[in-house]
Amino acid sequence: MGMNARMTGALCGIAAAVCYGTNPLGALPLYAEGVNSATVLFYRFSLAALILGLVMLARGTSFALTKKAFAVTAVLGVIFGFSALTLFLSFHLMDAGIASTILFTYPVFVALIMAVFFREKPNAATVISLALALAGVGLLYRGGDGAALNLNGMLLVLLSSLLYAGYIVIVNRASPGLSAVKLTFFVLIFCSLTMAGCRSMTAARLRFCRPRRPGSSRVFSPACRRCSLWGLWPWPSGKSARRRPPSWVRSNRSRPSSSA
Repeated sequence: MGMNARMTGALCGIAAAVCYGTNPLGALPLYAEGVNSATVLFYRFSLAALILGLVMLARGTSFALTKKAFAVTAVLGVIFGFSALTLFLSFHLMDAGIASTILFTYPVFVALIMAVFFREKPNAATVISLALALAGVGLLYRGGDGAALNLNGMLLVLLSSLLYAGYIVIVNRASPGLSAVKLTFFVLIFCSLTMAGCRSMTAARLRFCRPRRPGSSRVFSPACRRCSLWGLWPWPSGKSARRRPPSWVRSNRSRPSSSA
């Protein structure tokens, strides 16, 4: 690999990291409107797939897939979908900026997976880089208010990081024989399907976010109510709107405010 190719790859990697680090900028305002994590990701993946689909049409790229490519992209879509979901769920439990930073422990998991399953020994530069990354993340053991980080939030972020590491390893080793655009397009399609099927894969109704705040903007409410078609969130209407709130909401309401 030439120097120019390495430099291009490094710049693309930096750009991808910066873009992925902006996830909270889109998620948090939607959370404030009452949109849940799975719904945010469903529309995110679907819109991204639509854009890439238009790019493929403009380029005249075929949408055909071999059986191997179909299987690989399906697995990648499920893995990446749950990686994104666990990260977005962690935003409810800890500072989104800290969660997004901890996510970048995934190179450590990539190195571990490669060493354990593929007998690939990391060189000295890789070991030093991983140690520095872990040291940096270790400095984030407390949130911005000085309190220790939420354990469940930490576990969700680490699970997201592990899943993302598995995604990277599979992309590197499976060789589906697709261009970057075509591969990403079909992965996004399966990510969308994964988000749409979240509720059907669980026995209990998942509540991915806090209820809508009283008096908040209703810009998203029509679309959010229709999301119940996908089984992602039963938006209240009629009698269901008067249901008793869940226990964790009642307990939060009963707590005295810090200003009291």
